[in-house]
Amino acid sequence: MSLRSAIQCQSVQTWVVAVAVLALPACSIQVQEPAANATVTLPSKIFRTKVVVTGNASYTGLKVLVDGIDFSNRMVSKSSKMDEGDLSLGGGAHTLVASADVYCWYCSGQKHQSTATRTFTVEITGKTTFAQGDSLSWASLSNANLSYGSDTGTSTTRWEFTGLSGMGTVGVIESIQFPGMCVRSPDDTNGSVIAMANCSPADTRQHWIATNQQPGGAKGFYRFENRAMNSAGMTWGCLTESNNQVIQSACTDTPDRLWAVRRNSENAFEQGQNPWTQ
Repeated sequence: MSLRSAIQCQSVQTWVVAVAVLALPACSIQVQEPAANATVTLPSKIFRTKVVVTGNASYTGLKVLVDGIDFSNRMVSKSSKMDEGDLSLGGGAHTLVASADVYCWYCSGQKHQSTATRTFTVEITGKTTFAQGDSLSWASLSNANLSYGSDTGTSTTRWEFTGLSGMGTVGVIESIQFPGMCVRSPDDTNGSVIAMANCSPADTRQHWIATNQQPGGAKGFYRFENRAMNSAGMTWGCLTESNNQVIQSACTDTPDRLWAVRRNSENAFEQGQNPWTQ
């Protein structure tokens, strides 16, 4: 073969390899879950958002950030091409950025730095209360006082009910509209408007004794009595609707002081001894 022919042959081989490389899919990772622009619905904040990252080749050094916070240590390798994790995320819009070194035989160093971005929304459905008398609901219209009105189907009338470990029917009630703000008795005065305050499990004024006063029906109707006042020997201190707000008053179990509690994720009412998330 002449020198000219050899050069032409080598050029053709190089061109074929270049075309083959260009035709190959890029060595990359993808966010498989959540889906793009998805709304992830969770019944409560104690539940986790599932995240799945996959690669079209094996990868190493996976890093996962959500809203700039590093959740990489929550990801568990399922294979050289897949990781899964259950991440604790609050309600609202989130941006997830995953990055890793993907094996790439035709790349320099045989690896390619790949990044995948995914936006999604977490919706915490929580629970909604309804007064026995008029079916109006607790509402968090501000982070100062507890209001009530018609159920809006939004986070304004949704609450996180959490039972306190080892305390039976006692629990705390956190606003989903204002995360970190809990329902609180402000003082020992009959008629005081129920307040919202920064959640503190040690604050007994945020502890509510919830008991089913009419068990056995299709829905339970619960009395919510403040533990601090109960332990002080008071005969009042139950959540009561009054003039577009919720006050504390005598626990007489009248229709303005008994509340049904709906699990919004199932559209079903609590029927048990108490309505807390266990």
